[in-house]
Amino acid sequence: MKDFSRDRKQIQFKIDEDVFHCRSALAADVLLDFTEKFNGIKDEDDASQSRAVLVDVLKEVLQPESFEQFRKRMADRDNPIDMPQANDVIEWAFSEYGLRPTQPSNGSPNGQPSPESGMNSMESVPAVVSISVDSLSTDS
Repeated sequence: MKDFSRDRKQIQFKIDEDVFHCRSALAADVLLDFTEKFNGIKDEDDASQSRAVLVDVLKEVLQPESFEQFRKRMADRDNPIDMPQANDVIEWAFSEYGLRPTQPSNGSPNGQPSPESGMNSMESVPAVVSISVDSLSTDS
């Protein structure tokens, strides 16, 4: 009998003095829902949709207590998590789950994914790093 069970590892990261804990795996249905939401954003300047997708991703990736702490830090003017950090966290988290973004990361010299960096079927996973500070601006 073929066994498709997975050994789940503990995934965590640190920003300044705070340690954040991620879920050990992403449910397939959650990932599909997220992909649909992201692909539904037609205008790169749609701040409310971009923000909602970012928050949804963080809510699914982070354990509940870590999600709450992350959200507090994103709004903290004295000890913030900025957008580049949030994007880096999401890109890193997806790589920890064995998924590749659809665009190359800054660290990829030739833009080609390594063969061992995930499943081919996940190449359509959206790159959250395309959510920019400009798209979240509330100024009109």
